[in-house]
Amino acid sequence: MPEPRLRTYLELVLAPGQPPYAKWVHAGRDGVFDLCDFSPAEFHHAVKRFPGGYRVEAAIAFRELPGYLRGNAPRAGETIFFMPVRTDRNGDSFRATAPVPFLYDGHNIHGYMKGTLQ
Repeated sequence: MPEPRLRTYLELVLAPGQPPYAKWVHAGRDGVFDLCDFSPAEFHHAVKRFPGGYRVEAAIAFRELPGYLRGNAPRAGETIFFMPVRTDRNGDSFRATAPVPFLYDGHNIHGYMKGTLQ
């Protein structure tokens, strides 16, 4: 979930039987990205595998997101950006799919989905 004004995004990776991968990523100068471990206080998730696929559910408090760190409440009309991606590994092969065009190996700098808060 990126915050363009802060040049920052939160990266969460959830997989069946694995602990969550959570990183706070900041786009520094000259294309250098700083990754920091991130342990949000209010982050709940569940991943369940079943025949033919799996289901992922995740919830994170707004105050854990880059645009709400100062305690500002979410307001109707604000936009949040996100990119759900499914990755499939089979031996050495890897495939990623998303509900919108998937660019730059997943780092869609300007291609995230947008949600408008109501």
